[in-house]
Amino acid sequence: MATNGIGPLSSQPHGPQSGVSSADRAERAAAEGAGGALDARSSGDRVEVSSEAKALAQATTEAEQLEEVRPEVVEAAKRMLASGFYNDRGVLESTAGEVAPFVDLDG
Repeated sequence: MATNGIGPLSSQPHGPQSGVSSADRAERAAAEGAGGALDARSSGDRVEVSSEAKALAQATTEAEQLEEVRPEVVEAAKRMLASGFYNDRGVLESTAGEVAPFVDLDG
């Protein structure tokens, strides 16, 4: 028995329940009648990305490019901190000079 387009094997939509509203069909027909295909950009949809989201995306990209944390370096820094090494004025000034470019005092 031939079923010709009936049942789950059919890939063709049938009737008004095909997922396209009558308004969509009318808009498409008007665009095609005007001599051109419907331009997807004419819908007026747009996406705006906040400056915070852009900054987060950039920071994430930069963080992914950094080297992994090395536990032995962290432990050495902890030992130096505990020993009072960083209490020396010269060391403090040197450390501040190294860190300063990465500090945003305005933000």
